[in-house]
Amino acid sequence: MSEVSMTETPNLRKVDLTTLNLQQLTVLRQQLDQELSIFQDSLQTLKIAQSKFQESGSCLEKITPSMEGNEILVPLTGSMYVVGKLVDTNNVLIDIGTGYYAQKKVLDAKDYFDRRVAYVTEQMEKIQQLGLEKSKVRDATMDVIEMKLQNQVPKDDAEQNFTITNNDSVYLKYELLHCAMTERDTILIDQEEWMKNFRRKKDECNE
Repeated sequence: MSEVSMTETPNLRKVDLTTLNLQQLTVLRQQLDQELSIFQDSLQTLKIAQSKFQESGSCLEKITPSMEGNEILVPLTGSMYVVGKLVDTNNVLIDIGTGYYAQKKVLDAKDYFDRRVAYVTEQMEKIQQLGLEKSKVRDATMDVIEMKLQNQVPKDDAEQNFTITNNDSVYLKYELLHCAMTERDTILIDQEEWMKNFRRKKDECNE
């Protein structure tokens, strides 16, 4: 039996996927696809942030007292730099987000970026775990959808593959029509039962 549950979110209850109809399962699958896409976008954003924090920490590793007075390239944008001079190797300005900057000692700045990297990494791991759970639910949903579709195949195949090939069958349809009946009365049944029905209807028409 296919059941889904999220143990980390107590407000959600277990759901037996086999009790849902195809329309409900399709809606659930689409919702899961959307959530997985959001998780993927979030992971990509966090990876970019993680990379920037790591690069900033690496840059601080290169700042030493002996570099004071040296010329450096200062980034204005991602692709534009201007020449500057390093006048203080003990203090740096760091971007703390939303356009705000803070002055910190180099060691404190290193610690700040290390903490940011650790925090972002933790969030990425949480999202990856949620994504894994959602993927399992989606896979289970797809399995149930496939099962329900397969259960419909025999009936569909019977309707598509059943053909009237012998004269008795044609005669039966003709006689049924003349007994004020319609073609709908020639229901799809197995051959033996169908022939029994044919003989009975034929006898009724001959009476």
